[in-house]
Amino acid sequence: MNCPNCGNEVSQEAKFCPNCGEKLEPRAAESKTVCTECGAALRPGAKFCHACGAPVENIDAEKVYEADWDDIELEGARRRSPRNLRATLLPILVIPVLVAVFFMLSRNQKVSQENAPPAQNPANMKQMEQVFAQIDSLRETLKKNPQDTTALLVLGEMYEIASRFDEARDYYTRYLKINADNLDVQMRVANIYFRQKNYAAAEDLLKKVLAKQPNNAYALFNYALTLHFIGDIDGAIANWKKAIQADPNGEIGKQAMQAIQTAEKLKTQK
Repeated sequence: MNCPNCGNEVSQEAKFCPNCGEKLEPRAAESKTVCTECGAALRPGAKFCHACGAPVENIDAEKVYEADWDDIELEGARRRSPRNLRATLLPILVIPVLVAVFFMLSRNQKVSQENAPPAQNPANMKQMEQVFAQIDSLRETLKKNPQDTTALLVLGEMYEIASRFDEARDYYTRYLKINADNLDVQMRVANIYFRQKNYAAAEDLLKKVLAKQPNNAYALFNYALTLHFIGDIDGAIANWKKAIQADPNGEIGKQAMQAIQTAEKLKTQK
């Protein structure tokens, strides 16, 4: 078939035009079973759609993984691979004057190598099958034991990486009902609220974290950024200064100094 945007000839199974990037609508043969998720013709006996990876036996179920695991886009900014979440900076968006501000993850937040989903390769559906199998296995574990904190945490991480924030927050919330004092998971929930632009909820949760750990540099930075986005620039600057004091020679301190410079410029432009 041909791309409707540029006319370039593309594969029947292609989801995007390799020439111009236009999203393609797969054309399915009328005589074949069709994936209700993406419209591609299903191969005989297929358990997963070869085009989008949706399981055939549960084709109408939610679609979890839409992006390449190593190239997840967040409002125009790239985030790092889920294997490198430990003490990393998570790009959220670009604020005015085109200066990126980063929402920090807690130092102890990480997705282990064995629990992180493998990179999605359209030519290797075996990896997709492994991902879905892991999800199914974890769900079965929770059916047998709803209090399994490992399953709750890993599912939360996987859904968060896939940008399925409501589902991720649900698993994290269930985890916190069991381990209410886990500040790292509270930080994850705050991060989800922030990415959903629910700044009030993120602010409230970060206040609770800081009440227990007032010198937590990650929480201070996150709290400052949240204040910035609700319009309290002075409050944001004050908390970024606290983040610098908590981490004077580290990456957080450096990012906080840059954030203060950006915020000061914004104040002078008003």
